Amino acid sequence: KGADEMEIKQINLDDWYQSGEGATAISYFNKTDDSLMLKLFTGSVTASNYAYREFEFSKNVEKCEVKTPKAIEIVKANGNLGIIYERIKDKVSFFLSRTH
Repeated sequence: KGADEMEIKQINLDDWYQSGEGATAISYFNKTDDSLMLKLFTGSVTASNYAYREFEFSKNVEKCEVKTPKAIEIVKANGNLGIIYERIKDKVSFFLSRTH
């Protein structure tokens, strides 16, 4: 299905707890299923286009057999689009500073 034909499931953020925050999204872990994480896009991006593009990109990367969290579905919470991903346990994120 194309992006305009996808049925978007509404989810309740009460089922999730915040695990991080970035420039374009807030990440959450599921309270009852530790194999899931949610990336909820914020209003700082054109959420619908960005979410659909990232979802499709993730699916294409998966087809190339590159090790990456599996994109499961696009969802909506509190008026914003998000993507539920497979959670990689014990993952460590890092940020590279551009100081000169």
